[in-house]
Formats: sequence, structure tokens, C-alpha cells
Amino acid sequence: MKILLFFSLLATVPSPASAQNDPQPADADAVARALQSLEGYIIGVGMVLEEKDGSIRAVGVPEGGPADRAGIRPDWEIARINSISTKGMALADAMKLLRGEAGSEVRIEAIPPAGQPRQLTLTREKILLSPMETRRLDGGILWLRPNFFDRMTPGEILSFLQENEAAKGAIIDLRKESYGATDPMAEVLGMFLPADSVLWFTRETNGNTWEWKRGAATPNRLPFVLLVGPATSHSGELFASALQRNGRARVIGAPTAGIPKQMRDVVKGDAGNQTFRNRGTHLLERDDRITNVTPDILLPDPADDDVCLTKALAVLTGNATPPKPLPWTSTDGRTIQAVFVRLENDAVVVLKDGKESTIPFARLSPASIEQAKRLNAAQN
Repeated sequence: MKILLFFSLLATVPSPASAQNDPQPADADAVARALQSLEGYIIGVGMVLEEKDGSIRAVGVPEGGPADRAGIRPDWEIARINSISTKGMALADAMKLLRGEAGSEVRIEAIPPAGQPRQLTLTREKILLSPMETRRLDGGILWLRPNFFDRMTPGEILSFLQENEAAKGAIIDLRKESYGATDPMAEVLGMFLPADSVLWFTRETNGNTWEWKRGAATPNRLPFVLLVGPATSHSGELFASALQRNGRARVIGAPTAGIPKQMRDVVKGDAGNQTFRNRGTHLLERDDRITNVTPDILLPDPADDDVCLTKALAVLTGNATPPKPLPWTSTDGRTIQAVFVRLENDAVVVLKDGKESTIPFARLSPASIEQAKRLNAAQN
């Protein structure tokens, strides 16, 4: 089963060498792409790329776009763009060569697997985007992939869940890059988490660090798992980390990219010029000690759809590996690894070596007490 359609929307927006409060001059093309994505379209040739083993390959070709009409298919190598070899080229550089004005042309040398090179000329055009892909799998399981988070995403997800109220579980696939605004992403997370759940942290350029909190008095309790991998970055990492930290979803796949997530505004000057105002950096943890997401269940090949979906379905149906042990630290600094079971009054019950143990809050560190309360809220 191949599910490969996604869009890298803001990947071309450059990360600053250092965060500054003052507006930074921005590549006009990068700003335009960012603004286009928020309006639900991009200008391009309708082809999603990846860098693999030193070559650039198509991994997604949206139906009806310029690349699709030219006959390009997933897993074709894009060997040259405007006569420039892509061998050893960075993915961002290849994407930049493909960008341009609507109506302009780009020449591509594309090579099918075990085939001969094909010389193609594609005309760039406006391509409408869908912020989310959905599928209905067997057994009452839903599959969702947020391609980017914009003001339409929360409503789309809510409508999809309401249309499938009898669903038994859901798989949220974050294995490809996803981008977008943090406010709608936080709104989506708030559907599934208890009130005042901590999502992530933001360190402003003045050094202040604060928490993003969201949640609902009666959150949606649909069981779901997350799929992640090395390409999971930016919004995808924040999304996965927030659900994992709150014990709301099991995470399956491989460790994520660990790419810094910049917080920035697009500012339009008096002369019509556009700049980025760098406001800070989003962090998975307040102290920077964790920079990426480590799955609860590790898979050797997170790109293999069959393996990932089989494991995800096993978790949702209860035929999976047991929950991952978590660290529990006492007031005197000693730490054990044990599985959270439940709260009992002012104590936490954990499972270690097949036996339940009760640990009073008075013997636990503040961080472990917070972890217990968070996991309990996610269960109820």
C-alpha cells in the first residue's frame, strides 16, 4: 500500500544564522511561497522530491499536475533540471531550481527505474493544495496525513471525525514533512488533550521561555497512533512531541529529524518590501535536552508502508508490544524505569518486572508527579 502524496510548503524559508528581533531581509521567493501556502496553493510543477543515495527522486506526483501530465511517476530519478546535474545536490537546491513564475518553463531529465532518460519540458502553474489526506481502512480504522496546518485544518479534521463517529481508532501519518502555522496546529491538538496540556515551549529572542497550552474540558477519546520517521520535522515534530509528552498516543517509526523550528512573522514594509521578523524558536522541551522525537516502537524501515501500517493496526487492536517504560525519579535523585498503570489518591501505580508497585507522591520528584498526572488525564 503506497501513500506518498504530500507537499513541503515552507521548507524553502531560510532559517536564520542567529535569531534577531529586528526584521531580517527575506528572499522574495521564499516569502511568496510562504504566503501562497497559507492561501492553499503553490506555483510549481506538481512533483514531490526526496534526496536518496546522492540522487533526487520523485516520491509523489499529484494527479493532473504538470509532472503527472508529462508521465513522471514516483521513484523516477530527476537527473537534471535546466541542464544542471542533480547528482549530490541538496534537496533544497533542487526544489529551488524547480520554482518560478506561473507560465514559465523548466527542462527536466527524468529517468524511470530500469529505463532510458527522458527529456521533458514542464510549464509551472498554480497547484491547489489540500491540507489533509484521509482514508478509511478496514476494521473501522481511519488514516490521516496533515500535509500542512492552516486555518482550514482544524475544521477538516473535526468534520472527518464527525463523519466517522463509529471509528475504532485512527493512524496519523507524519512521516513526511509538514509545515504551517502553529495556532491551527495547537487547535487540532486541543481537540485530543485535557485542558491546559503543555504542547511545547517557545524561547523568544530576548531569552524569555513560555509554554504553549491547549486542551478541552471533554477531549476526543478516539484511540490513535502516530507514524514518524527521519523526514518528520518542523510542525510534524511539534505535533508528535505534544501528543507523546501527554501520553495521548503511541509513536511508531524512527527518530525524527530534530530540525530547529523558528517562530517568525512575515512583515510588509512601507515601501512594499517583505521581510521576516524572527521572534524566537519553538522547543520540544524547555531546557533543550530533547531536540527530536524518539518513537515508543522503533521500526527498521519507517518508509515501508506495509510494515508501518501493520504495526499501527496491531497497536490499535491490542495485538502489539507492551507500553514503553518511563523514567520515575525519587526526591533523592534515584530513577527507575516502569510502565504507568494508574493514579491512586496521592500515589502512582507503576508496573516493573511484571509486578505493580505504588509510589507515594511524597517520594517522587515534581517532574515525575507531573508526568503521572498527565498520563492519568490522557487515560480518563
